Amino acid sequence: MTADATVHVPVLLSEVIRALKPETGGRFLDCTLGGAGHTEAILKSSPDTQVVAIDRDRRALERAELRLAPYKGRFELHHLAFSELPEVESKGPFKGILADLGISSDQLEEARGLSFREEHPLDMRMNEEDSMTAEDIVNSYSAGQLTGMLRRGGVTRNMKRYVEAIVKGRPFESAQELGEAISNATPIRDRKERHPATVVFQAIRIEVNSELREIEVLLDLVPRLIAPSGVFACICFHSLEDQVVTKRMRKWKGAGAPANFPGAEAHAEQSLGKLLTRDAITPSAEEVKANPRSRSALLRVFEFHGAVNN
Repeated sequence: MTADATVHVPVLLSEVIRALKPETGGRFLDCTLGGAGHTEAILKSSPDTQVVAIDRDRRALERAELRLAPYKGRFELHHLAFSELPEVESKGPFKGILADLGISSDQLEEARGLSFREEHPLDMRMNEEDSMTAEDIVNSYSAGQLTGMLRRGGVTRNMKRYVEAIVKGRPFESAQELGEAISNATPIRDRKERHPATVVFQAIRIEVNSELREIEVLLDLVPRLIAPSGVFACICFHSLEDQVVTKRMRKWKGAGAPANFPGAEAHAEQSLGKLLTRDAITPSAEEVKANPRSRSALLRVFEFHGAVNN
């Protein structure tokens, strides 16, 4: 992959566009620019659309600048994490906000240690200007810290085996080396469905990038950034993300206490809007066939009644 090319294919593209309705114009916020596929589709939909887009990955911003050149003057790109979104708050409010929480194919192709099948350095940083890498974590965390990281990151089986394998086998320098150690520590019965290192690498990546904490901050900020009747669309790729997003959308909806709960009215949360997706939207069989990396994508959409100023 060349520096100015992207191999990333945007997931659930038509579904996202249907949810955001950019064809009527307006200003949109793309919180995860990545390969710029979603942003490009928003800009294409109407000459009256504008997009403010952020990404933690400076390389992604550089590629996107070239891809979006035909729309010069209608987009702004910013090197920011979710927690830094207040820096662009003055550019809103936004008619639609999008967050695609998956790793881009570009990042998987680059030598960042995100794939356990490659002899890449153990890096895993989305923002290469951050100081802490996966190698730092794997080689310096205590057994207790490793256990906590794996638990928070979604590892539910063989945790003790994995911690022992990491402590015994370190120092690790490459993703492939760590992947092999995890695989060897996994009982044969647990190697059938997917590579055993998948969820371990997920947990390490989440730790390196503070992903779940960043998502919580994003969800705190969305009501502040959205315009009245604006729509928030969020694509998740694993259950940890989806649980956080679903819980927050239900809170926004104002589900409150069950109707038969004593004093339910007093406990009910103020409704900020409505959930437009009772069940998550998933990719079609055709999309999964064309882009296998889309198979675990889950799209949830929330429409706000109005903005909330915190």
